[in-house]
Amino acid sequence: MKISQFQMKLSNFILHTAVPIFALVDWMLFLPHGRVRPRAAVYFLAYPIAYSIFIALRAQFGGYLYGTVRYPYPFADPDLLGWPVTLLVAALLLLVYYAMGRMFIALDCWMTTKKESSP
Repeated sequence: MKISQFQMKLSNFILHTAVPIFALVDWMLFLPHGRVRPRAAVYFLAYPIAYSIFIALRAQFGGYLYGTVRYPYPFADPDLLGWPVTLLVAALLLLVYYAMGRMFIALDCWMTTKKESSP
């Protein structure tokens, strides 16, 4: 089955833009705040680590994606960048994910104190 350019752009938009925005809005408006502890930022790294392992294994044992590449993203493609650069990029992404986790935890705490202090 051939995927059209429109279908590819639409699915990328939904996956990488719409879903994160809706998840953020859902968290901010509908979920209770103040339950997440700062150490949870380390636990947030489990998904990107597991996904990195998955794409590496999938590339080794699976076929080509879209008929041309083995990895889903150019920044995670050791065939294109080499393993040292790919691992450096992965480490930098983990730092960014950790920093974003801490930022969202701080925002969660701030939202809790703001809610408690309002009349």
